[in-house]
Amino acid sequence: MKSVYLSILFLLVCISVSVAQVTDGTKSGNLNIKAEENTTTTTTVAPKVNLSLLPGKQPTTQSNFGEEKKEISMLPQEEFLKNTGDKVVNKVNKSLTEGNVDLSQFKRDQFLGDVRTSAKKLKIVCRDYQYVDGDRIEIALNDTVVNANMLLEGKFKGVVVDLPVGLNRIDFTALNMGSSFPNTAELIIFDDNENVLSSTQWNLYTGFKATIVVVKD
Repeated sequence: MKSVYLSILFLLVCISVSVAQVTDGTKSGNLNIKAEENTTTTTTVAPKVNLSLLPGKQPTTQSNFGEEKKEISMLPQEEFLKNTGDKVVNKVNKSLTEGNVDLSQFKRDQFLGDVRTSAKKLKIVCRDYQYVDGDRIEIALNDTVVNANMLLEGKFKGVVVDLPVGLNRIDFTALNMGSSFPNTAELIIFDDNENVLSSTQWNLYTGFKATIVVVKD
């Protein structure tokens, strides 16, 4: 019986010691385990925005110096699109009016040669072979005017005349010199079969004439 009491007493002592250890551990012997700190830095990356898709936004290209690059146009500038022919003509006219060109060389009648034919009619055409500037001429056959005031253009135009037998004289008189000196023209004469009898040119001062002789058999 005594041994039973001793066993119960021993058991109670052991329980008391255990409870005391657990209580003391909760007050002073706790192991505080801290949560592991996250040392990884999170970087937020802003999404790229395509500015060309947004209204009113246009992408720009930055140079190495932070300045915007200027777009280089491969198109010619406006001043290079202008008609340079006007500049050339104005320059020539200026040199003529200032006396840099001797106009006396055009102050004479010009003989353009003679031809022979058996054609009954002639087709006479003329045009301004240089700058079209308003040159005008008079055409006469054997001193009879067949066109009193023909404006020379860039394309050929003219008259058809009956050709008498014998010696015929055709005169082309310069009525002016237009805006570009002198009076310049290209002349072609055809027979009634469209054969070319003569093809020539003249440069005349106002009032002077170019003459061609046509002999009909």
